[in-house]
Amino acid sequence: MSADSVVESANPRRLSVVVNEPTAGQYRLHWHAVAARTGAALDGEQTFAMQDESSVAPRVEVSPPAAEVGDALHVTGTGFGKRCAVQLSIGDDEQALSTVRTDTSGSFVVDARVPQTVPFGQQPVSATDVCGGTTTAAVQVRWGGWPPLIGFDVGHSGPGPGEVTFWVTLRNRSDYVLERIHVVVTDPPDASFVAADSGARRDNQSIVWDIPTMDRGVVGPFRATYRVTGLTTSHAWIEFRHRRPHGCTGDDCLPAFVSESVSEAGSASPAGSTAFAAASEPTATSTRPVDRRSR
Repeated sequence: MSADSVVESANPRRLSVVVNEPTAGQYRLHWHAVAARTGAALDGEQTFAMQDESSVAPRVEVSPPAAEVGDALHVTGTGFGKRCAVQLSIGDDEQALSTVRTDTSGSFVVDARVPQTVPFGQQPVSATDVCGGTTTAAVQVRWGGWPPLIGFDVGHSGPGPGEVTFWVTLRNRSDYVLERIHVVVTDPPDASFVAADSGARRDNQSIVWDIPTMDRGVVGPFRATYRVTGLTTSHAWIEFRHRRPHGCTGDDCLPAFVSESVSEAGSASPAGSTAFAAASEPTATSTRPVDRRSR
C-alpha cells in the first residue's frame, strides 16, 4: 500500500505512518531501522486491521495555548472509546498529567495542572485510552521546570570477561539550544579503564566528552568500559549552558544560564560473574539539577 511516514518533531522516538488510500482488510507493517552511529540494523513487524465502519479519530484540545508550570490546563477530548479510561501525559518524556474516564459518547473534560518539572518550550499533550485510541495536542510552556537537559546512566555486563560497560544518554527536553555540554564519567572505585567511544578524552580519573551544541532530542549513548572484580556503579556529571540571544530585550529574551545535572547508574556486575548476576540489571536514574541561571 502507498504510505507516507514522518518522525514527529515533538517526539523523535515516534514515527507516524499515513496510509494514502486505506481499504478494509488485514495488514502487516514491516520496518527496517539503521543506527546512524553504529550501522546496526533492527527489523520489526506489526499487524493491524481496518474496516469501513471505523469510528471518528480521537481528538484532544488544550486551553489556554500557553502556560507556565503550575498553571491549570483545560483539556477536552472526543472520539475515544465509550466509558474508557484515558491517560493524559505531557512533554517528550511523557510526564503524567491526569487520568479521566470518558462518557457514553467517548468524550471527556478535565482540568489538570502543568507539572513543575515540564521544561520550557512547545510541549506535546498526549491522550491514550485503554481501548486503543491515541492523539496529541500541544501547549507552549513559557517558564518551565529544571533542568532542560537530563542524563540517563545505565550499566551492563561485558563485553569481555570481568568487564562492565556504562551507557550515558542525554535528552534535551526543552526548546533551548544548549551549548558547551560537558559529560564527565568518573572512574568507579577499584576499576581499571578499558575503552570508551571515539571522541572521549581521559582527564585524571575520568572520561570526558565535549558536545559543542545540542538541540531538542536525544544524543548518545556514550559508552565507557571498565574491568572490575564485583558490583560497581557509575557517576556521570553533565554541565551545559545557554547564551542570551543578541539584540533581544525584555520578556522576549530567553534566560542565559550555566547549569548542571548528575546521573547515577544502578549497580552492574562484570561479565562472567554468577554471584552478582541478579543485581546486574540497571536501575532508574536520579537527576539533581544545580541551577545558576541569570535573567
